[in-house]
Amino acid sequence: MPTGQDLLKVALAQINPTVGDIPGNARKIGERIAAARDEGAALVVFPELTLSGYPPEDLLLKTSFLEHAASALQELAAQTRGIVALVGFPESAEDVYNAAAVLADGEIAAIYRKMYLPNYGVFDEQRYFQSGAEAGVFELNGVPIGITICEDIWEPGPPAMTEALAGAQVIVNLSASPYRVGYGHGRERMLVQRAVDNLAAVVRERFKILRQVRVHSAHGRFTGYVLLALPAFLGVSLMYLNPGMMKLLFTERMGYMMVTGAIVLQTIGFFWIRKVINIEV
Repeated sequence: MPTGQDLLKVALAQINPTVGDIPGNARKIGERIAAARDEGAALVVFPELTLSGYPPEDLLLKTSFLEHAASALQELAAQTRGIVALVGFPESAEDVYNAAAVLADGEIAAIYRKMYLPNYGVFDEQRYFQSGAEAGVFELNGVPIGITICEDIWEPGPPAMTEALAGAQVIVNLSASPYRVGYGHGRERMLVQRAVDNLAAVVRERFKILRQVRVHSAHGRFTGYVLLALPAFLGVSLMYLNPGMMKLLFTERMGYMMVTGAIVLQTIGFFWIRKVINIEV
């Protein structure tokens, strides 16, 4: 995708699945995949555990239920031609996981497992699920995209930070959080903070937070990091070599100019680190 040119179009499929109705939920998912493709979306994102409905609770103890979900997921994967779909589902492997499948080119291309399992209020996930252990990043149209599920994005560190450090420029969050009056703005502020923390766009089914930064090449990325680190390096060196000079930075006119110059350098470095991503949600 040419830098700053093409659009990464994302469809957020906020469907209303029914707990336990795998055939009905799969039908809704298939319809939204087709609709998103017709609208020209490159990626369609579904809620957490959308295939089973949320929360499936004791249905997860039935092997037949998990097998039915796996079979339906394979059928949905066959429908992903010309589009990528992120679908939440209960994965049965060596244990049971709250997972998100990357469906692309007619197959299940990858699976991400939720790391942070809430166990308070209406949530009882630790009873049914095992925590995932690895962050997940895939590439679409040249853009690295990280995957998180609900509570994962609430944490200021991994997995979002790990994905950002691995190069993710967009972080997608699948969620099935219950609605709470007056709580939307708090969640939005939290997501804005995660976007700032990780220098990445954060896309959630209720919100869109866009973070745009620029880089033209690997050399450009290196230059950006150098510009970010240079003021701190010079400041520490100056303090070590001549501690008395630090007082002048805040008392003399030249000091104000130096501080201003440092801020300018860091600002340039910040916007130089990554390329601009245009996202339409």
